[in-house]
Amino acid sequence: MDASGGRRGLDEFRERLNLWFDKTDALRMREKDSQRVLLDTEAFYERLDDEERNLADQVFCEWVAMDGTGRQFVALWLISFHRMISALPALRAAARRFEVASGPSAPYDWAKVNRIIGQLAEAHPNQF
Repeated sequence: MDASGGRRGLDEFRERLNLWFDKTDALRMREKDSQRVLLDTEAFYERLDDEERNLADQVFCEWVAMDGTGRQFVALWLISFHRMISALPALRAAARRFEVASGPSAPYDWAKVNRIIGQLAEAHPNQF
């Protein structure tokens, strides 16, 4: 697949995943069961083939940059759960942002991201 085909595939998958997440998140919010979106997203991810999982991993890395959102929360959980080493650059960038952020949740967000980086280091010691 050429570079433009790969980009188009990622763009289409991103749109599909974002639409699915919006619908699922809205449903769980209406049901007053917002944490269930984690399990829904995990089930969605488990149904993907290898190529789609690679695309999903890229989208989850993008979600890591969406500070303070449900998407970021879900992405961090999935990255941690699946020990996604491909997320390391996104996690490091988030850690740098949180390190200098002044918001009340910044220290907690920084600690959370660094905890996940530590989990990845344990799971993939040859990658560090």
